[in-house]
Amino acid sequence: MVNLLRRRPRIRNGRRREEFLSIYGPLSLLSLLIFWALCIVVGFGLLHWAAHVQLDGHDGNLASALYVSASSIVTIAIAQPANSMSRWLVTVEAGLGFGLFGLVVGYLPMLYQSYSSRELQISLLDARTGSPPHRRRVAASPGK
Repeated sequence: MVNLLRRRPRIRNGRRREEFLSIYGPLSLLSLLIFWALCIVVGFGLLHWAAHVQLDGHDGNLASALYVSASSIVTIAIAQPANSMSRWLVTVEAGLGFGLFGLVVGYLPMLYQSYSSRELQISLLDARTGSPPHRRRVAASPGK
């Protein structure tokens, strides 16, 4: 296992590595948000299934429980369950979905601001030490 960690693939070409890393950050953030939403949908879907969700007077299976959960997280709630426990779960999940959307809307501008600040610091470092920075030039450059 340790040998596998040592031999991880590396991108040798600097330009290709920078292109990959420029996409990796935003893509990982979006995939994290999608993962959170999927975890909420699956978790509430399992709760609906455990509560014996009833749609149109019929007991629902796991697929219909996941459908109720997915439609209620985006506050559409197309499928209205008949039993009271599932109604409460739909209400709580709709609130969580709305809160998740609010977090995304509030969090992304803050990330953009910190990213801009980081890029400014990198530009200033590049101006002082050259590109690519060398350890002797970094050590010799005056600090702030």
